[in-house]
Amino acid sequence: MFRLWGDPGYKLESHAGKSEFVTGDDRFAYEFTSFAGSGLPIEILSLDQNGAFQNVTRLRPALIRADAKVWWKAYVSQRGKADADVRGVVGAWCADEYLLGQGQTCESELKSALPRGYLKGPTIWPQNAGFVALLHKQLVKWGYAPRVP
Repeated sequence: MFRLWGDPGYKLESHAGKSEFVTGDDRFAYEFTSFAGSGLPIEILSLDQNGAFQNVTRLRPALIRADAKVWWKAYVSQRGKADADVRGVVGAWCADEYLLGQGQTCESELKSALPRGYLKGPTIWPQNAGFVALLHKQLVKWGYAPRVP
């Protein structure tokens, strides 16, 4: 099966005796901010018996937790700084949190970040409440968060 890996490329790793492709979800690039400010949450794929890629990310919580720590550290180190744009890294962290079943942790942080003005940046991309709405829409569309009735 052919796949365009985009900017993150991949590493081939063995987990539980299976070869898996560890990459970043390239759909996050440029979605919420510039590429330089974009966070790409971990994505892990394996090949099924027909040679098709299958997303197995949720089966590797230790790798997701490690990835979430990277994005959280980047977010905390930059949030509140006058020239910082954290929308990309907080988006990647939220995706990881949802994969871990901790979506409420993401929601709590977004609710806290809004009045503090952390979710702003270049106006080419939605800011503040507009960013939160776009993030929610994309997390649902891409399978990170459940659909809300």
